[in-house]
Amino acid sequence: MEQKFQRVSCTRYVPVTSLVVDHRYQILGAERAVTRFGPTVMLRMVDTDNTAIKMYLPRHYAAVFTDDDMEKINSGTYAYDLVSKGMRRGWVTLKLETHQT
Repeated sequence: MEQKFQRVSCTRYVPVTSLVVDHRYQILGAERAVTRFGPTVMLRMVDTDNTAIKMYLPRHYAAVFTDDDMEKINSGTYAYDLVSKGMRRGWVTLKLETHQT
């Protein structure tokens, strides 16, 4: 319970480029959002120091998420980790993997 409380109270936004390469970020939730760049998906995840972070996905990744996918992530039916594979050709490469406990 204490860890969950810590995650909620210390949430900060991070840019996708600040993710540590090959680190598994557990996805806690997902929701649709609109930024100055247009519609996207905002993910709530666990950072390397076990605090909660929020990150807006690049649009080409956000287009993959359906409302049903986000509902299942938020309810705990789907458990995923987001893994950054670093920059390739000027783009951040991300990978979605099944969460391992």
